[in-house]
Amino acid sequence: MATITFYATRSLVPGHSEGDEVSFQVPLRRADRSPKRVVREAQSLSGRRVTRLMHRENEQSFQTPPFKDDALKAQMIEFLDSVAGGELWTLDIYGTDANPDDLRSYIIKGDYRESRVDITGFWQYSWQAIEL
Repeated sequence: MATITFYATRSLVPGHSEGDEVSFQVPLRRADRSPKRVVREAQSLSGRRVTRLMHRENEQSFQTPPFKDDALKAQMIEFLDSVAGGELWTLDIYGTDANPDDLRSYIIKGDYRESRVDITGFWQYSWQAIEL
C-alpha cells in the first residue's frame, strides 16, 4: 500500500478540519512514470544538428484497483479535491508513516477520474501528477 500525505482543504471527511495534514494508505494498481522533455532543435545547411534541452519533467499516472470501501472512497475524494488547485502532496509508494521508504513530492496534472466499476458498488480512481 502506498502512503499519501496532503493538507485537507476541500471535500473534508468527518473529523478533518481545513488545513489539517492528512496521511492515509491507498492501494495502487498503476504508478507509471513517463519522462517528458521540451527541446529546441536546429539544423544547419550542412546537416549538422544541434539539440538544446529546455525543460524535463517526470509525469506519473496513478490508478487504484477497484474497491468497495466507503471510508477509502471519501478519503480519495478529499485528497483529490484538496490538491486540485496545484497544491503539493507527497507519495511514498512502498513506505508508511512510521517507516518511510521513498518519499516524493507531486502536484496534480489535469482532472481526476472517478469510475464506477460495476453496479455492485466498486469504485476506481485515476489521476496524473508531475513529480517535483
